Amino acid sequence: MRATVQLTDDIYELYQAIADKHAVRISSLLQEQLKRFAHVDPYDRIIVLPATQRDELEKVLSGGAIEDASDLVLKVESLASIQLEGVVLDFTPGQKRELKRLAERQGITYEEIVKRTVQSMEEQFFSYAH
Repeated sequence: MRATVQLTDDIYELYQAIADKHAVRISSLLQEQLKRFAHVDPYDRIIVLPATQRDELEKVLSGGAIEDASDLVLKVESLASIQLEGVVLDFTPGQKRELKRLAERQGITYEEIVKRTVQSMEEQFFSYAH
């Protein structure tokens, strides 16, 4: 099927620059772009992560490449929650930021400061067992 789409000059120039960068025809580029977003409701809110920010986010999440939206949610949940034997320690976002700052000041990872914090809690709560 063939369809005709009108673009403003500004939009056309943006897509033409991308097509030139990848050495493809603009019609092929637009076809791929439309195919990529066919499942997205044009009136729904979406978040697009340009390559630089995606790479930064993948580095922060320490879980390799983000494959899709579900994978991103799992990685964020993993980073955002702290579990001790299946019990979620529900720290507030402010407490988590403070742990992250503390880790940075000490030159250690967030995971390491969480382990130390849990170990400290364990020592305080269960010192009678020693």
